[in-house]
Amino acid sequence: MNCFKYILEQDRALNEFYNSFEQDRLNHAYLLVGERGIGKNTLARAVAARYLCKNPIDNDSCGSCRSCSLLNSGNHPDFLELPREPNELRIRRFTPRAGVSNESIDHQTVLEFMRLKPMNGGGRVCIIPDIERINIEAANAFLKTLEEPPPQSLIILTSSNKYRLLSTINSRCRIIGMSPLSQECISNFLIKSEGLDPSEAQQLTNISEGSLGSALDLSGGEALENWRQICNISNYNSAAEAVRFARELTQRVKKSKNASEKRETVLNILDLLALYVRRALREGLSPRKGYKALNSLWDAGDILCANVRPELVTLNAVISTVTALHKG
Repeated sequence: MNCFKYILEQDRALNEFYNSFEQDRLNHAYLLVGERGIGKNTLARAVAARYLCKNPIDNDSCGSCRSCSLLNSGNHPDFLELPREPNELRIRRFTPRAGVSNESIDHQTVLEFMRLKPMNGGGRVCIIPDIERINIEAANAFLKTLEEPPPQSLIILTSSNKYRLLSTINSRCRIIGMSPLSQECISNFLIKSEGLDPSEAQQLTNISEGSLGSALDLSGGEALENWRQICNISNYNSAAEAVRFARELTQRVKKSKNASEKRETVLNILDLLALYVRRALREGLSPRKGYKALNSLWDAGDILCANVRPELVTLNAVISTVTALHKG
């Protein structure tokens, strides 16, 4: 259900949208910024539902009108959300290629969608997650629409890496920061909604850094096992030990069913490695070593988006992280 009442611990962001809807002063474009897994995309969909709803109740979407039903079923003609994927956002996501009909592309492009008139008698909403992944060519194609979107349209962008956002994107949006969730909130959710044992829920909460998404990812079993092994990185005192561990993770990547799943597995491993480094920094690791390790992981993410073999990215990421922590 895409409703504000399901948003966890984001009162400041919610109050901003409540006030904007009440005063009928909604901005044409928003950028939701915060760590991964804290509810940015969930909030974006709730805002879209409220904007498109035909019968809002208490300043929230009703959840039962035709518009809400279409949105909840994934069939709303006036709603577009680009898929989340590890590759960079390229121009084909925004404007059709010359001589190619829009239907032949894997999904509707942003500019094509925004040019159409609302079909359900209201407005149109476009959500673009992880906007920091947009490349320069795509950004240039998108900027005019972002700056002056068609009437009755709303654009919502999300980002978990504010340091990689283009200034040209920032300047055209109303930026709303979102905060990590409390440990109590995450633990209660894992126990009540996911049915986890309290001790396991607490373990996941302790390593999630306020990210419910990270806690849910880790609850899958293999991810938690990856984390437990990553926590032994500080004990690897030789290159041979680091290589052996890297190869173990690489074998897990190879077991993925397809290329998309492989990339997702590698991204999860990179996230866990970064989580470990950030915890080490809080526990006294020298900033020089820690930031060198984090830089190596950011570079690994960029290399992965450049379609380098996921197994090779995993191998290099682990070895470079261990090297940075011990010798950086």
